[in-house]
Amino acid sequence: MKRLLAFAVVAGLVFAAPARAAITSSSISTPGNGAELFYDGDNDAGSVTVRGTVAGASLGARGDLVCYTVSDTQLTRVVTGVDVSSGSFAINAPLSPIAGFACRLAMIPSGSTRTGAAAAAFAGPAVSVSDQFSHTASGSLYGYYILSGTLPWSFALQSLGECSVTGSYATDTSTLGSFALFAGNGCLPESSGTGAGRSALQIDGQNAYVPGAIPSLATQAGFEPLSYSAIFNPAHDVVGIGETDPAMGCDPPATFPPTSDSCPALHDAGIQVQQTTRLLPGGQVARVTDRFTSVDGHSHALDILFGQSVQAAASGKSPGFAFPGQTSLAAHGNPDTFASFPSSPSSIIVIGDASGFQPATSNPIGAITVNRPPGSATFTSARGAQMATFLMHYANTVPPGGSVVYDWSYSQASTLGALANLEPVERDRFGLPSVVISKPRDSSTVNASRVRVAGRARDAVGVASLSVSGRGVTVRAGGAFAATVSLRRGKNTIRAVATNVAGNSSGTAVSLTYKPLPPCKVPRLRGKTLSAAKRALRHAGCGLGRVKSARSRSVAKGRVISSRPGARARRAHGTKVALLLSRGR
Repeated sequence: MKRLLAFAVVAGLVFAAPARAAITSSSISTPGNGAELFYDGDNDAGSVTVRGTVAGASLGARGDLVCYTVSDTQLTRVVTGVDVSSGSFAINAPLSPIAGFACRLAMIPSGSTRTGAAAAAFAGPAVSVSDQFSHTASGSLYGYYILSGTLPWSFALQSLGECSVTGSYATDTSTLGSFALFAGNGCLPESSGTGAGRSALQIDGQNAYVPGAIPSLATQAGFEPLSYSAIFNPAHDVVGIGETDPAMGCDPPATFPPTSDSCPALHDAGIQVQQTTRLLPGGQVARVTDRFTSVDGHSHALDILFGQSVQAAASGKSPGFAFPGQTSLAAHGNPDTFASFPSSPSSIIVIGDASGFQPATSNPIGAITVNRPPGSATFTSARGAQMATFLMHYANTVPPGGSVVYDWSYSQASTLGALANLEPVERDRFGLPSVVISKPRDSSTVNASRVRVAGRARDAVGVASLSVSGRGVTVRAGGAFAATVSLRRGKNTIRAVATNVAGNSSGTAVSLTYKPLPPCKVPRLRGKTLSAAKRALRHAGCGLGRVKSARSRSVAKGRVISSRPGARARRAHGTKVALLLSRGR
């Protein structure tokens, strides 16, 4: 019995489940802080290897991999019930729960909610997760959603009919709170938003639509899907998107809005739009180009209302705008209109909160830069709204087989100084610098082996660099420049190339013929009179130098005793020859 009892006690010690001690702290070593990850929503593909260590673990200890935002006050569980009993872990975690997030990874005790100060013991890297999803309706592709950028800066990009720039985000890297600025830009949706019963796009006076504007009509006869491709860099923080949107009209022309009843079929409107979107490195600038091309051999009249929206970060705040020529940011609302756009590329400066707060990550400042000036920009949102929307009106004609191009840049920053480094480049990328060489004249002939080149280099924003015959030259105030260039015998081309702040270059050139004069071959001058010596020197390509005199028993008075250099010496053309004249005995 004692043996049995003893056995029973021993057996109890062996088989009774021990209490699992919760881990007290943890640290994640992989991935690194600031890592940009990617989730492919079309294929539900995307994961990350997470490695780290824990403290306080015992047999059976488990943890949950979470991702924190907003100063660790909010969390999303990524993987639950991870075995951490060995004191370390290495798992392949899916990114689907945090696709599109900027958050901080951490391993916390399984089933717990450690937020705020309680999360400090569970260390981990801040990461951002770019993602991509295609949009289909009844099997027809009509759009996509792509989020890309860096931890501090990112853009959400969509198709033309869904809003090319559907969002932009400035993220505080210490709190991981994100703040929007652009909130639906370069849009051609179904409705114009004017309340006038028309679409955002009209072709030849009829309402027209790109696929992303009418996904509800994807089953109608004649619906044409869009096509697109997205190319990311290896880090997935830079992306280039190319899409093709066929423009469609209802057949027969229907009253607005189009429904499956009022628009039983669709027809090709004769216009195709090629949209190219590019997110630049750093995630602070997105560029959009919309090329409207006639594809039926006819000209087409375009009447377009491109939607642009800017959002304040907090409720009760309103965005501010400074249109070209304006010096202060102000809130706007319906029926405010601006119609004084310059003919050259220009920018609208925008800020999340117009009530006097300085730009910051929590109050981003940005610019909408346009190449082609609109006829007007009219606000459709109410004054004081958290999201301000205006429509940029364009009326242009696409020639037969030709195109009309609309270019946009969207820049975001946290300070005026940072925006000043971005916006001029975007404005300047639409133009080329001009270079003029005023001296020497083109097609001229020179006899010297070196020539002074002078001219002016100008640009709408600024000349970043200038080279003349491949050598850097300083551009002075007003654009003036000067340089000395060495020539080779025969024909020479002198080229001046200017580069503006956007990296665009242009140049000009002049042609010169370098024809050196014959060398000075000093003639025999002894015994010649001064006037005869001058003539002989001139014919020999030499010049007269200093003339001295001395007594001579062998040379008559007034005649040349000797020259320096002496007779038959060869020197450069025009070399001055010194003479010694006789004063007689």
